[in-house]
Amino acid sequence: TIIYRQPKTSKKDVLDYYDKISEYLLPYLKDHPQMITLQSDRMGESKELNVQTFLKNAGQLADWIQATTISRNKVKTEQLLCNDRDHLLFYVEHGCLEFDPGLSRIKSLTSPDYIVIVLDGDESELSKTVEVALAARAILTGLRLPSFLKTDGRSGLHVYIPLDAKSDFET
Repeated sequence: TIIYRQPKTSKKDVLDYYDKISEYLLPYLKDHPQMITLQSDRMGESKELNVQTFLKNAGQLADWIQATTISRNKVKTEQLLCNDRDHLLFYVEHGCLEFDPGLSRIKSLTSPDYIVIVLDGDESELSKTVEVALAARAILTGLRLPSFLKTDGRSGLHVYIPLDAKSDFET
């Protein structure tokens, strides 16, 4: 199966890639409820998944796949977990190439592990988004706060600021 048209990348290539990076990726996914994005057969289309939408889109969920129930504004949803290599490769096998871990772990859902500042712009203004990211980095460095930059894979950047996971979201 070809996943991308240019260059021709097969599903096996993608699985091999995730297998190779799993030890680096999994510490950031472990114990965080996941919003997983399923890539469709149509180029550029994707769907965000929780347990219910995964079942609708990808078929049966394996018995060993872990999930947790999250309550937000009195609405409960079952979110998937990605705690090990087997979970990661299962999701990738079913077309999940984008993982969006929650800001907190399941054992401390009200206390985030980090803050994410999302900097979005259209693709034509990426240089402006980079300028804003560099300015944010300079401010955070001046405040002696560690931060890390990550791309969202499209036209945005995310500035991550690690926290102690002891304060609640409001703080």
